Amino acid sequence: MTSKTGVIGLTRAIAWELGPKGIYCNAIAPGVVETPLTAHYFTNAPFAELIKENTPIMRWGQPNDIAQPALFLCSSASDFVQGTTLTVDGGWLSGKAY
Repeated sequence: MTSKTGVIGLTRAIAWELGPKGIYCNAIAPGVVETPLTAHYFTNAPFAELIKENTPIMRWGQPNDIAQPALFLCSSASDFVQGTTLTVDGGWLSGKAY
């Protein structure tokens, strides 16, 4: 958790410092995403069920779930988005106490 907080702070600091030069800085905080590196977690039935039960949309993420928000941040559609961390987690944090 501390390292994620550090990334959020760094994102804000870079945005503040470099924004006047036309440089954007935003971050994406992904939830659990099924990739080749995480595939072993999803073959563990109790873990896979835990993820589903604790995510409001009742599934874990897929790479495209992260790619689309990244594409948004790279497009002119996000021209007024600066210094933010976009949480893309299927609602995981909405049910957490932190």
